[in-house]
Amino acid sequence: MVGRVTNCVEPKLSFIVGRPGSDRTTYARLWAKSQGKLIENHNGETDRIHYLAGLGREGPELAPPFRAPHHTISQRGMYGQVLRGWDWRPGEVSLASGGVLFLDDAPEFHQTIWTMLWSIWHIKHVTGNGCPYPSRFHLLVASSPCPCGQVGRPTMETACNCTPEMIVRYMGRIPAWVREAENTHWREDQAVWNYVSKT
Repeated sequence: MVGRVTNCVEPKLSFIVGRPGSDRTTYARLWAKSQGKLIENHNGETDRIHYLAGLGREGPELAPPFRAPHHTISQRGMYGQVLRGWDWRPGEVSLASGGVLFLDDAPEFHQTIWTMLWSIWHIKHVTGNGCPYPSRFHLLVASSPCPCGQVGRPTMETACNCTPEMIVRYMGRIPAWVREAENTHWREDQAVWNYVSKT
């Protein structure tokens, strides 16, 4: 089920840092529309994957998938799982294939999810019941700049009380391969990022 990737762009990784209310999801959807095609004839392949998962296609017929799982998702929900003996139910990494996997509130995802994603991001498929299933997607990761999300705001009503140690621990929940990816970061507020990156 792994589709053709001839003449397609390489999957991209982008990291957003933005305060609550900065509409990270809207930006994520706009970013998704601006990316190139990941898989030739992705629509047919995506339809088959969604059919296996018991899902219909979302959005316009030719639109690549846009998946945004909640941070409470399990490993099985992300990777896929066996149902009723030998039936394979694709997880989010396959449902996003050919499109975008958007992970908002990144520090809240369990570390086992990040470990799994690092491997899948490089091999670009998962194996279910001995068969390869495509997992070739753009990865867009988003986070608040600190636990309360208000670091850098000057007004007393929304002043941040997070200590530098709290910010370090919070951002440290996001793996280095995401935070330190070269030439792929987008900042909602550069001044906020400059503060956070110095803590």
